[in-house]
Amino acid sequence: MGFPLLIKPSAGGGGKGMFRIDSIGEFREKLESSQRIAKAAFGDDRVFLERMVDPARHIEVQILADKKGNVRAIGERECSLQRRHQKVIEEAPCIFLSEKLRKKIFEMSETIAREAKYSSAGTVEWIWDGGDGIYFLEVNARIQVEHPVTEETTGIDLIEWQLRIAGGETIQNLEFKRRGHSIEARLCAEDPSQDFLPSGGKILKLQLAHPDEARSDMGYREGNIIDSSFDSLMGKIIVRAETRDGAIEKLKRVLESMWIAGPKTNRSYVLKLLQSDAFQSGKIFTGFIQNFRPTPPIREKIELIKMLSTFQTGSAAVEMSEEDADLDWYSPWGAIPQKNSTAAASAIDWLDRGDYRYIHTKFEDWSIPRPRAQGSLRGGAAGDSAVAAELRSPMPAKVIRILVSIGEAVRKGQPLLVLEAMKMEHQVKAPYDGKVETIACKESERVAVDSVLIRMEDRGAKA
Repeated sequence: MGFPLLIKPSAGGGGKGMFRIDSIGEFREKLESSQRIAKAAFGDDRVFLERMVDPARHIEVQILADKKGNVRAIGERECSLQRRHQKVIEEAPCIFLSEKLRKKIFEMSETIAREAKYSSAGTVEWIWDGGDGIYFLEVNARIQVEHPVTEETTGIDLIEWQLRIAGGETIQNLEFKRRGHSIEARLCAEDPSQDFLPSGGKILKLQLAHPDEARSDMGYREGNIIDSSFDSLMGKIIVRAETRDGAIEKLKRVLESMWIAGPKTNRSYVLKLLQSDAFQSGKIFTGFIQNFRPTPPIREKIELIKMLSTFQTGSAAVEMSEEDADLDWYSPWGAIPQKNSTAAASAIDWLDRGDYRYIHTKFEDWSIPRPRAQGSLRGGAAGDSAVAAELRSPMPAKVIRILVSIGEAVRKGQPLLVLEAMKMEHQVKAPYDGKVETIACKESERVAVDSVLIRMEDRGAKA
């Protein structure tokens, strides 16, 4: 088959346990990891290999098929923006497909369902090379997370029709008309600045868009607790407009109006994706997010954030100049629209709970240790130069593997142990060159958030 390859759990879905393999030297480690994840998530550790098309776009066709052999391709969706093989933004239709190729995949999708004697709602998935090449991927014999964008652009209630087909009704006289453009953003409890590390905890505030502005399919309410037993998906935000550009602008406004305090989320990251030239021009592919890397924060702006965090009132307005417009999203100033020099003022709100202050703007959310007195500059914002000698669990998790021993010399970036949370594996890596002083956990142990996992020799003591 050659490289690159993709290893996938045979009983899987949602990107769990999928790994790219670029050389034979990576094979055993990724095989074992894929099997562990598959067993934990699906109860079946069987996996298979397939050739990886790179770069590629992910296109899927929604079908309905009844028990009398009638099959209809309802419409296509583009799901190319993914991280860890899990979709982040989905849209319908894919306006970058030619009518010739659209007709071809519709016909092939209907043929596959008809030959398989399929009956229900389902999705036929394809890999598109961006040109004339289209390759069959799989059939998902279920309703997809992203089904609302098809509902929004056709007026068909797919859940209703799934039940009606199960009850013996036919789709022979089903009529619909495609209308406008719809985009869905998956709202996840995760930290994009830390390689999408899952986040958790109590949802202290959940402010959603007005129902007239967007459809919000949420799995959580304010006050709920997100733990490591489930996927990081919190909900979906869906909008529709007459054009793709209109849908992009509408979803940006909706996301800017939201506020989630407590767990870290990908809200501001999705905003940056929507603002990117690549997304707006349609020059995206399944590996796009992997290469979408902002620059580090700017120290001067971090200091400003610390000063703002000392305010004791409920909100403030901050004046910003044009020179701030090219800052990165790691800084809460970074998501200001770069083409809008008039965006000079932005409201800042915050919420004090326990030991933390949760700060919110329309383009970023973050938290810091709660100020205790006016004028205090206590802060824990990103960009602080100190590195703790204790490595702590960033989430409730299970220790899967410990890769080092006490006294071992390690290099910066070297994996030290593997955690499992939300059905995904996450490596804890050395923050600097040093030596392992203590290992405070053991394999198969469940650890709480902020638990000490490994103590390293203090970097300052090395000099």
